[in-house]
Amino acid sequence: MLSIFTSRGCPYRCIYCQFSSLIDHKVYFHSVDRIMKEIKWIHAQVKKHHPEKPEIMIMIFDEALTLSRKRIEILCNELIVHKFDPPLKLWLETRADHVDRELLSLIQRAGAKKINFGLESAVPHVLRRIGKVTANSSRSKTDVRAETRFLQKIQDAVRFSKDLGMFTSVSMIAGLPGETMEDVQETLRFVRMLDVDMYYHNVLNVLEGTQLEKEAGKLGYKWGDRPVGYMGKYGHRYTKAPIPTRLLPPLKNAMVYIRDKARFRFLLRGWGYTDKCTDEKRVLKYYHPFMLDVTLADVTGGSVTDLFQQMAGLSTTVLCLEKTRIDDPGFHRQFKLLPMKNGRFYTLPDAESFPGRIQGQEEADHSTPYFIPFKNYQKLEVPDDGRTVFLTITDSQDFDAFATLVMDCHYELHEGLVHSSQGLLPFDLYESCRWICGQDHACPAATLTHLHCGQDRGLSPCRYFPAMNGTLEEIRESTEKYIAKVQKKRGCSSCTAKDGCPRCTAPFPLSEEEYCDFMRSFFIRNF
Repeated sequence: MLSIFTSRGCPYRCIYCQFSSLIDHKVYFHSVDRIMKEIKWIHAQVKKHHPEKPEIMIMIFDEALTLSRKRIEILCNELIVHKFDPPLKLWLETRADHVDRELLSLIQRAGAKKINFGLESAVPHVLRRIGKVTANSSRSKTDVRAETRFLQKIQDAVRFSKDLGMFTSVSMIAGLPGETMEDVQETLRFVRMLDVDMYYHNVLNVLEGTQLEKEAGKLGYKWGDRPVGYMGKYGHRYTKAPIPTRLLPPLKNAMVYIRDKARFRFLLRGWGYTDKCTDEKRVLKYYHPFMLDVTLADVTGGSVTDLFQQMAGLSTTVLCLEKTRIDDPGFHRQFKLLPMKNGRFYTLPDAESFPGRIQGQEEADHSTPYFIPFKNYQKLEVPDDGRTVFLTITDSQDFDAFATLVMDCHYELHEGLVHSSQGLLPFDLYESCRWICGQDHACPAATLTHLHCGQDRGLSPCRYFPAMNGTLEEIRESTEKYIAKVQKKRGCSSCTAKDGCPRCTAPFPLSEEEYCDFMRSFFIRNF
């Protein structure tokens, strides 16, 4: 997906917003001719390099897309007349008080597939305080009639958009000036009533150059010092509001949960489920994230320093134990080698940690998934809080529970994982590459989606592989040779289970003999 601007700036004076203050509350529109040339160029390039795409998505990032009704009507009519092939789909955001049913219908016919409306708060006096609707220059302090009308327009715009079949969302901000926890709860009740497909659960950050920055100190905001590993939306500052905004659980349809379900797919060791699911199957798709596990490492060690330097420029996820000394200056120097705006930092629980989940440090750390042993599956109550559940096989009891489940039920392993009697499984399997046959039956270790740093400072592409030090390319070559050697020794190419076995190279907690016996037994029973 690519994105464009068709204009710059915004005339409104929301006191928390950088985009408006950066251009002194003015708007500069690009001509419709220029916009069409850009869209046609993008469409042609994507069509050329990705001819398999059934549609081409472009996101329009304007703050005031529908501010000029005449201009947006001309643009939409131009898009309709052009008849793009494959179809052009747009993802846009705008203000609810600058649309109506007629305009939204035109926007939808022009290709709009997703639309977002800025709500921020559902409490009129909070909307007035932040200047969301008007500049408040000539009204009494108790006059919130404009804000009440604005909330009605939000309801109308959401209803019209959903009726037109568009994926509809709103955005809110917790921790606005003068807001109480009861006010935020009222906003969440309003969002729930709207029944949007998704909403953005934002937490306020005080940003440079805004009116709020000038008032923040006396309003009780504290900012500047951020927790180690914090990588907020703009990466600059971590704001503590006068109310405990980060203790407020988002609703189940929050973007933070949708985002994190994709974000934590790295735990699946390179394999994840596609979003295109049917009632009959979930199809597996291969992912290429990058995860560095230093849970067993001396993070100040020389090999880790060398590795971080090699990784500079990659989009990286780093896992550490909670008891790791993350306050050590040497550790911070290591992290500065990584492009943190493209990286993520998480701590993994150990035996002494809070049980049952991975704990992340970001603006929405409560969204991290549950991470539990497979043997607990039978008594697992799936949480109704939007989090993903990951089950892991770490000992013989976990494997026995997994084996009992798959041997007593019918599964299809060649395209997806299907439970014939219960439908889709209510969990994701950590390191599923060991158990679920996927793309080319290939062990994903050689793609280096993960690197694990052991206590001996050795590096390996799988937690259960031997250490393979060197440059990233040398580690990749050593891994490919190791996989080929193990599979040749086991006779994988001539095995009766070769068409249904993932051929795990290091099948902990099983021995190679136990793993092969299980796969042969499963294959004979089901195929």
